[in-house]
Amino acid sequence: MGLRTVSFFFVFLLHTLHLHAATIEVVEVNGFKVHLIDIEQGDEFSIQYSVPVGSRFDPSPLAGRAHFLEHMVGKGSLRYPGYHTKSNLAAEMSAKTNASTGFGNTFYFLIVNKQYLEKSIDLLFAGLAGPEFKTEVLKKELTAVDNEVNVEIPSKPLFNLFYSNVDYLPEGHPYKRWDLGTSEVLDQMTIDDLKNLFYANYQPTYVNVTIAGNFSSSIKKENVVKWLETSLIAPDVKRDPHGFQLTESPMAQKNLPPMFNTEQPAPFIEYKSDDSTNILFHLVESKVERSKMDLLALSLLNKYLNLNVAGSLQRELKDKGWIHSLSVGENNINHRAGQYFVIRLTDEGYKNKELILNALYETYSDIKQNGIDQYVLEILKGLFLDEFKENFKNSFNSMIAMRELFEINDPDLLNLDFEKALDRIQSKDFQKLITQLLDARLTSTSFLNPNVDADQFSTTFKKPFKLYNNIILLEKLNTVLNTPQTKPRFRPIFPKVEVFEQRSTPLSLANTDWYKVRKYESPLLTHIKEDHTNIEGAFYLEVPTTQLRDKKSLIALRIYVSAFLQHIVDTLTILRSRGIYVSIEVSGDKILWKGEGDSQALSEAFNVVTKLFHDYKPENNDLEIIISRFKMQVSQEIASSFMGSLASTYAISEFNQMPSPDESLEIVSSLTASDVLQSVKKIKMNSRPHLFIIGDYTEDNSLSFISSSWNALRFSFPHTDIEKLPTAKPLTQYGSKDIPLPAGKDKNS
Repeated sequence: MGLRTVSFFFVFLLHTLHLHAATIEVVEVNGFKVHLIDIEQGDEFSIQYSVPVGSRFDPSPLAGRAHFLEHMVGKGSLRYPGYHTKSNLAAEMSAKTNASTGFGNTFYFLIVNKQYLEKSIDLLFAGLAGPEFKTEVLKKELTAVDNEVNVEIPSKPLFNLFYSNVDYLPEGHPYKRWDLGTSEVLDQMTIDDLKNLFYANYQPTYVNVTIAGNFSSSIKKENVVKWLETSLIAPDVKRDPHGFQLTESPMAQKNLPPMFNTEQPAPFIEYKSDDSTNILFHLVESKVERSKMDLLALSLLNKYLNLNVAGSLQRELKDKGWIHSLSVGENNINHRAGQYFVIRLTDEGYKNKELILNALYETYSDIKQNGIDQYVLEILKGLFLDEFKENFKNSFNSMIAMRELFEINDPDLLNLDFEKALDRIQSKDFQKLITQLLDARLTSTSFLNPNVDADQFSTTFKKPFKLYNNIILLEKLNTVLNTPQTKPRFRPIFPKVEVFEQRSTPLSLANTDWYKVRKYESPLLTHIKEDHTNIEGAFYLEVPTTQLRDKKSLIALRIYVSAFLQHIVDTLTILRSRGIYVSIEVSGDKILWKGEGDSQALSEAFNVVTKLFHDYKPENNDLEIIISRFKMQVSQEIASSFMGSLASTYAISEFNQMPSPDESLEIVSSLTASDVLQSVKKIKMNSRPHLFIIGDYTEDNSLSFISSSWNALRFSFPHTDIEKLPTAKPLTQYGSKDIPLPAGKDKNS
């Protein structure tokens, strides 16, 4: 077949990036830029290609064309003809395949076991090489697209809010339409309309390809490149079986206008919700084009505004009882950028919604004047880099992470010199960013509330809404933005936690405690030594206890632990920003400490957290809040049909030594903060704990970890009289033959 002809374009390596759990190589195949991501584990591969054209690029008479084309590409290709052929072949391989259309990009992906990778590559890229574009398929798919766009999506409140500004825009405005197409517009769409978009934009110049999976197993990168040479073919109008004359230029190069301008005041829209939901949706579109903005800095700014730590905007609004949550996301399309805020309000918060907006702009003003604290910026960068690396630990998340990079379209990021890109961002850059980004008069604000006295109906969603201008508020917000704050109201505050460094000798704490550990009792140690470069270090400490078979004590300890984790969330955030994870949980009659991170730092981080646990003195109010949340959670579980059936299966509850949801609700309904404290005081160890440490630990690090784990037990149970525990044999008498080995490990591991 002509489409299967091997191209003789030279394939060459562009660059390589080594991550914590992945290696990314970028190669060029037949003119396409291909990202090969080796996650070094698992048998699943994800294949994806993205096109930088989305729903906002469609002209008004063709609103919804990008989404309609997305459907058509998957419903029969020249290589695999037939409406159901792709889905049937995918089902035979147990593959998951789908596509999505955003404002600025369209994505196509397939996830499959490695044994079907070659066939799956050919199947997915057949749609890119050339769809069938049959008129009968267009008519058939019209029903599915129209139902999705005009029935399913409008029933979702957040979609209504996201597109609410469409109802406000004047006739003739380029965005005065429903982005995914009204029934009338979709019905007028032709095959030639779709072909113009396809042939102009689905070209190697614009398309990015990603293949993620375990290339270190039987699948070799050089083989994948050979398969791509055969299957990854650029579309060409000359191969169109029906003949076609391209009449449009690439939309991917189009410079889109802003949604609002100063002559057209930004709207306030209130929609009536069908339930008790209260949501504030605030949409920000940048004053300048994307090319003039640092989009990586914008991503860090979003992370800053999302912080839920002491001193942050979100924490203060929660403490006032005004909001349930605040979430900031990126409003990105190819030539413009911005933010959107989804704030879930309480009833009291809805009454104070203008004050919430005012508080947001006070935060902006402070950043514009003072930038971001250097220590907080260090933590943000660490969190950002850590999340980036975490995303590349499995094939699906790797695919999603690459989508975000394609959205940002930052040259340094797409060259994958990620740490260099982060290093260039300084506190002062955020001051410039706010200036580029914000003018309160160029935003839109929508609300969802059950008590809206609606006097209009949405032309887009057929929903009741109230539309009004509030020029006075917009001017006030703009004044706040441009007025220096004499005293910053919202500044995230993190405790100072030193950077952990490797010690040449064991920690002093280990030296002083070692004699006690040997004389009385020590955790049973299983050290699984790994030479795999991706495993930095991990531990798991299992503490058998008494009293936790008493269901009231078990629930009390779960509440106590939850309150403690909430209490130290700032410290845990700092540790996470450095790639270190430490947590505690309750399971059955055991308390579990867990952690992951650099083996050189993990034991000291563990010591920090356990010392905080020892010093923790919860306020009654803190415990009452957690009790209330626990009660709500259990009530929701009981309301679930699945949990209802689970609750009736007593054997499962007994096996896990956990109370059923009904029992939990009965216990927690009468539980007080005082009950929690009294129950926790009665908990004691009843046998020797077991410590697992995994990674390349030196003898000194192992010794430090034993000490840290022992202190964790003593800090957790200061009431336990160590000397009254049964006398233990010296640690050296516990050889590997007495330790249950993990699957696949031998005694020499």
